[in-house]
Amino acid sequence: MYIIKLGGSVITDKSKKSSFKSEIMDNLSQEIKKANKKCIIIHGAGSFGHILAKKYDLNQGYVNNYQFKGFSETMQMVQILNSHVLKSLNLNGNQAVSIAPHNILKLNNHNIDKKNFEIFSDFLKKNFMTVTLGDVVLYEKLVF
Repeated sequence: MYIIKLGGSVITDKSKKSSFKSEIMDNLSQEIKKANKKCIIIHGAGSFGHILAKKYDLNQGYVNNYQFKGFSETMQMVQILNSHVLKSLNLNGNQAVSIAPHNILKLNNHNIDKKNFEIFSDFLKKNFMTVTLGDVVLYEKLVF
């Protein structure tokens, strides 16, 4: 079992909002396929997530209602990036499926409060490649 982290700055241009490096991702997807190993792929949010998260100060936790818009937009954009990654992996012969952190995690007091990591092994047992991502998640005290 291998865990492969594809940094957001590798697969996106972090200086340009929503700038996906498809050629680089396709090359990575081909190399991952050639390796022929069971793996979990993790990719960063890059320019799809960090620019919006910073704009709305999401790392501060809830400060004002305006941030709900930022949380929603950030989630939407990182899912778009995740779709690009999945498309590349699948077009290059990998059977990739997405597991988004916002669906399986909840934080509290700077720790994981609730989790469902079993879903990874469920997919891996059926020979899928699981892909997770830099994401926004709920946080008990700070809201997000």
